[in-house]
Parts: sequence; structure tokens; C-alpha cells
Amino acid sequence: MDMVDWSPSGPWDKHRRIYGIKEFAAVVTHLAFQKQHVDFRRKIMPHHVFQLQCIVDSMTVSRGWSLSILRGHVLQPPARGFRPRRDVDLFLDRENERVGNGFLQAVEIFKQMSEKDSLLHGNLTRHKLNYDLLEAVQYDFINWLGESKYMHGLTGIPQSRFASSNANGLWEYSPFLCGTGLEEALTESYRCSILVMDRIPEPIMIIHLHNMLVQKGYITRPVGLYATLQELYPEAFFANGIVPKSNFREALDARAAQISRRRSPHSQPVSDDDRNSFFKKKSLLMALRQADWDIDCIPGADVPMPSITGTMKIGQTKVVVDPTTGKKRLMDTDFVRSIKTTGKTDADIMKIHAIWQELQEFLRHESEVFQMQHITNELLTSMNLEGYKHISLSKRGKPGERGSDAMSTKELLSMLRVDLVSDVCGDIPISSFNYVWGMINCMMMFICFEDKLESCRNPVYVEVYEKDPLWETQKRVGLATMAMHTQDEECLRIMAKEFTDKRLGFMSHIYWKDLEQTTDKPTKVAGQRLPEEDTCVVM
Repeated sequence: MDMVDWSPSGPWDKHRRIYGIKEFAAVVTHLAFQKQHVDFRRKIMPHHVFQLQCIVDSMTVSRGWSLSILRGHVLQPPARGFRPRRDVDLFLDRENERVGNGFLQAVEIFKQMSEKDSLLHGNLTRHKLNYDLLEAVQYDFINWLGESKYMHGLTGIPQSRFASSNANGLWEYSPFLCGTGLEEALTESYRCSILVMDRIPEPIMIIHLHNMLVQKGYITRPVGLYATLQELYPEAFFANGIVPKSNFREALDARAAQISRRRSPHSQPVSDDDRNSFFKKKSLLMALRQADWDIDCIPGADVPMPSITGTMKIGQTKVVVDPTTGKKRLMDTDFVRSIKTTGKTDADIMKIHAIWQELQEFLRHESEVFQMQHITNELLTSMNLEGYKHISLSKRGKPGERGSDAMSTKELLSMLRVDLVSDVCGDIPISSFNYVWGMINCMMMFICFEDKLESCRNPVYVEVYEKDPLWETQKRVGLATMAMHTQDEECLRIMAKEFTDKRLGFMSHIYWKDLEQTTDKPTKVAGQRLPEEDTCVVM
């Protein structure tokens, strides 16, 4: 047993037992199985000690025991209402207390929607691989996230050592485990959700229909859910990420042709997100995890924009002289090209680069925080990130103290924290949204269209669903396409009424109870107290 490879890359990784600290648990397990008298101290690395310290500190602080350089041991009442599993429970919602939010219930409803669509197309295996993927992730979450099978006293293994106090003590007493486990779960749920979202036609069709009906005035006020998805993923729904103001038919035809050329959804492999045709955008958590948490190793195409991470990448990109215009611009990299698809020009990008360089100079030579704060705010404004102006960095040391290094590790982490908060529960909440519920709503909207159009025997519906064999395997693609091609007034008005009557909000499918608004004014956020409420705030 002392030679078994327990690491995440080893043969036992497929037998999941815990989320969040697999690597640390593997190391501890390996050390625990060493033969007696074996000197294993050299195998204990500094980062293992750091992780253990985080585990211990998070538990003690959550119970009101902390250390202060000036005051020594500080004992005070724990934060009111704090539970280590609080956010894990919101994410999973095991008891279905908040319909439309939890991941577990969403998978069950998705199965029902998938079965209905399979019957509509006469193909009972149409969504099998899609659902199998979500169900496998759901199974792991149920058994190994926030709770452990071992708490129930499985036959043949010793009972939990926390049995006398709390059989689920492994999770209940470790905020660090809950936090790292939730991070891994958010990444995994996002990865598998966009894999499935890329392989069903309803989301793309719905966004195109909604955009056309808004632009043509059939819908006077955009529906929050679809408007937000369109804003977050323009490149997934539209060619080059450009939202059409006219020529809606041509814009949809381009996407519909791509969908039709692909193999049927039930036959596609659903294991490699890099093969996605439409939804290629990665959350910051996902990009960092794939880069082994080294920000410099994130590929340019995966750097989120707008973001502090993105501005740093711009600042690090080489400046060249354009041989045609004679003007300075950044080297033509994948990252720079991806920025230009959002409408930024070379001049816009160079302005950001110049401001970043100016910030670096302040970091090298200035020690007053307010001077650096001013230039940071100018940078954020140029990136349309005014909401991030609450950012504050640590005070510098004496001028020239760090030589040419413009930013310490602590300062770098302080800045990157802004992006992480934004991704998980803030202004650009890529990791906050329950995409399975998003897909469910798109499928339900088509069911509403179909019911209403069938009841009035609308000619577009009759042609697509009952007559034209061209749409036999993609009826909903056909309905959206023909609605735009024919511009049938009755069909468009019925669709617009369904959109408006079922007015759905993006916030209805956020895992948390609220999102953090990153402004100067303190704001109540998901599962977090305002500073005046508690002095002990963890995670």
C-alpha cells in the first residue's frame, strides 16, 4: 500500500471520494501508508504545510479563535449565522427549497425536458449522452460534495470519527474544504453544462428569436434572462459576436447551417470542451484550473475580458510598429485578436497598454496608495470596469526597494481577487449561473410556442412539424428558421407574447441568494455579512 499512487493522475482518481483537496488528501494518504521507520519528511513540501495551515486556520477562525500580531490570541463569538456548508448547500439545494436555483433539481427537470423533445422527434436516445453526462456529475455531487457516504456508516468500514458529535464533521468543521470543494464543483458544473448547451439547438434559436423580436418592436422590453445570456456570450450566439440589428434571417441561417452540418446530438462525444462549436468561453475558475493556477499559463483566447487579468496580459504584450501606418500597436497575438472581436481598435488597446505601464511606474517608485489608486481607476474606466473602483492594494515599501519588480505577489493576488469575485458572485457572474436551468427555460419556451401555434393551426407550425421532411430531425431549428424567413405575423406575435408573459430573469437562476455589486458602497452579498454586522467573516 505504501507504493500506491493515490494522486489525481493515478489509477484511483476515477474513484471519487472528496471534492476540493484531492491532491492534499492523496499526499496524506500516501504518507499514512508508509512502512514503519521510513523517513518520509522529505516528501512533505512547503505547499502541503500551507494547505494544512489553511485547513486549521479556517476552522479556528470560523469558531471565533484567531491570531493577531499585536493582540496575540483573540477569542470572540463566532460570526452569527455562519455555516461552513452554507454556499455548498445553496449550490446543490438538496431539499429543493429554491426552485430554479439548485444544480441537483435542474438535472432532474432537464431529463424530463429531454424526454419530451425525444418523443417529439421520434428518437428516444436523442439526448441520452447529454443527460448521462449531467447525471454522472449530479451523482458525484450528491455523494461527495458537502456530505460523505461514510457519514451513514457503510458496512465494512469504521464509522466516522465525528460520529459522537456530527457524523458529517469532515465538512461541517472545515470551511476550507467547503470552499475548495465548491470551487471545484463550480468549475465541473460549468464545464459539463456548456458541453451540453453547445449540443442542443434551443439556446441559440431562442436568443436569435428574442433579439429579432426586440429589434423589430414586438417585445418592448428585453427579457432579462435572454438579454443577459446574449451579453455574456455574444460570440456563441452570433458570428464574430456582433448582435444583428437587421438581416436577422441571414444571421440565423449561418448558425442553423452549422448545427445542421454537425452529427445528431445523441451521437456526439461530450467529453472535450475544446471541441465546442459555439460555447467556447471559459470561466475564470475553469481557465485557472486548466492552467494549474498559473495565470501566466492561461492561453490568450481563454483570458476573460473585460478583466484585470486581461489588462495585465495587454500590459505584457510586446509593442510593434505597424509597417503600413507607422503607428505603434500590440503584436498580433491570439489574445489581441480576441479583444478586437469585441470592437476594440488598436488605438483602444494601446491606450490600455499605456495606462498599465504608467501604473507599473507608480508601483516602482511611489509609496502612497492614493496615487496608484487614481491610475488604477483610470485603467478600469478605460476597460469599462467602473464597478471595480473599490479595488485597493497594499502600501508600497520605500522607492526602489524591489528593484525592477513592479508588483509583489500579495499585490498581484489582491488584483486577481477582483476578477475571481466578479466570476463567482459579482459583475460578470460566469460561474454563478445555473446553465442547466437556462437550457430548461429555452426548451420550455419552445414547448409554449408549439402548444400555442398548434392550437391555432399556424401555417409555419404545420409546415415544419407536419409537412416538410427537411425538419424531421431538427423541428425547433425549423420553427425558428421559418418564422424568420416567412415573417408570419401571427407566428411572431404569438412568440413575442410567450416571451413577455413568461418574463424570466437571469437572477432567478443564480446559485446564490444575491450577487455582489462591486462598487464603493458596501453591499449585502450572497451569504456574506456587511462589515458592521460581524468582525469574523470567513470564506
